[in-house]
Amino acid sequence: MKIIATDFDGTLSYNGKISDEDKRAIHKFREAGNKFGIVTGRDVDLAQWIKQENGLEFDYVICCTGGVIKNGYGEIIYQKKGKIGPFIYDLIEKAKILGAYGFAIGDVLLKCIIDIKGKIPMQLDALKEFTHANTGFTNEENATLFAKYVNENFGDKISAHQNGTAVDMPPAYTSKVTGVY
Repeated sequence: MKIIATDFDGTLSYNGKISDEDKRAIHKFREAGNKFGIVTGRDVDLAQWIKQENGLEFDYVICCTGGVIKNGYGEIIYQKKGKIGPFIYDLIEKAKILGAYGFAIGDVLLKCIIDIKGKIPMQLDALKEFTHANTGFTNEENATLFAKYVNENFGDKISAHQNGTAVDMPPAYTSKVTGVY
């Protein structure tokens, strides 16, 4: 048996679509008794979306930058949770200062999307733990500054992984690599 894991955005998928050629190759690979999975910074809803929009079957998906692993049936088989504390408000404020266009944090059941320009929604107070957070900027320079700020000041609580203009943030000491192990 062989196992393949691929990134999603810009590797398997271009503009949200998976080519028919790739789908056929993955199907053939799995029919031969091999395992196929996706490793991504996207959140837990990606797995269902891939099946619905692209008709692609897989054996596992490592999402939330390694914070959550789902099997091919959509069942969570692993999740790493971090505790939410006052540092989250510091991150939101720093993201706002650097011109982020949004900020989201959540776990597998509740996701809180924060309008950076507005008030922080009440449901943030309902979150006690998180499996992922993310934010995005209009340029890579500000994304780099934000990721550096997060890792230098709160690296024992949350890990920042820059991906272009986006910054994905699972709990501390979590990454796509640790999700594979």
